[in-house]
Amino acid sequence: MGAANPFFSATMAFEVAETLRRAGEKDEALAALARAVDAVAADPASKEPSGFPLWDRMAARLDPARAGEAWAEHKARQLDDLRRTLRQQTAERVASPEWRDLAGGDPRYQKIIDATLRTCPARR
Repeated sequence: MGAANPFFSATMAFEVAETLRRAGEKDEALAALARAVDAVAADPASKEPSGFPLWDRMAARLDPARAGEAWAEHKARQLDDLRRTLRQQTAERVASPEWRDLAGGDPRYQKIIDATLRTCPARR
């Protein structure tokens, strides 16, 4: 799935973290939240398209002259928008009242908050 959607790992890690948080599984939820923040920080979408197996299969079939520069710029803007949205949602989710209620005083949570602030400021 990561070959088709570079944000797959991050979004799935957030789903796991949220499920565990709702279940009250603090230790596992914090570990999953940390993995999600790490996945966002790794920014897999910054790789060249050739880093994704799906792209490797398609590259020979695509003619850049047919796609045009405007289309390439449009796709780059879409990716930038997705990256910005994921980072903003990461910052909002990590700092949410639900996570603060579950783990507000836990030093592991503070490390996650710090990592999020370094990687995902609310506006970027």
